[in-house]
Order: sequence, then structure tokens, then C-alpha cells
Amino acid sequence: MRTTFLFLSITLLVLTSCNMKYDYSVRVGNSTSEPITVAYKSKNDRSGTIEKNITLAPGDWEVIIQTTNLPNDNGWRGNKSLVAEYVRAYKADDTQSHLDWNSEKIRLERVDIGQAEYYMEFMDSDF
Repeated sequence: MRTTFLFLSITLLVLTSCNMKYDYSVRVGNSTSEPITVAYKSKNDRSGTIEKNITLAPGDWEVIIQTTNLPNDNGWRGNKSLVAEYVRAYKADDTQSHLDWNSEKIRLERVDIGQAEYYMEFMDSDF
């Protein structure tokens, strides 16, 4: 009984001492019939402030942003604006996707304790 109580006390102490910060990643996928260019900006990437463009072939996906230790003040779903300022996709003719970074269609999945991933899948119907 004492061993169980001691174990539970230590576990509770460890859990309450966690700083509850989260790491996020942003993964984009191209489910269209042609290559797309994805433009994005983040002030909280692991490597600092980034603003880049990548080209994705049909069927490809890539992790474009990885953050570390973002505060959990608004819950793990509430840090979207800290993760990225924008993520936009364009076709070769400069047609911009209607799928916006603030869209409800963007999936957010908890990957592990303190880790979550946003997933944006661009489809032909988004343009």
C-alpha cells in the first residue's frame, strides 16, 4: 500500500511539474493533378524565422515547419498563429488555393505527449 501511494505521489509530482509546452509541425500534401508551389512563413521554426517556397509534385508531401516549446496558454489547438503566419499554395498559372491557413479543414493531430501536427492537403477542388 505504501509503495503504491509513493508511486502515485511521485507520478503526480512529475506530471504537475511539466511546463506544458508543445512542439508543432506543419505537413503539406499535394493531392492535385499538377505540381504546386507552397509559400509559408513562421517566426517560431526550430531554425528561427523562415519564409520559403517549395514545389510539390502530385502525390508528394513534406514537413515544412517544425517548432519547439510553444506555450500552451490557449490549449494545444490554440497556437496556430504562433506556428505559422501563413501557408499558401499556388498552381503554375499563379492561381492561389482557397484553402487558407486559418481554415477549419486543416487537420490537427496529437502525435505524442507535447507534440502535434497540422496537416494541409491541397486538392484540385481547392483552386
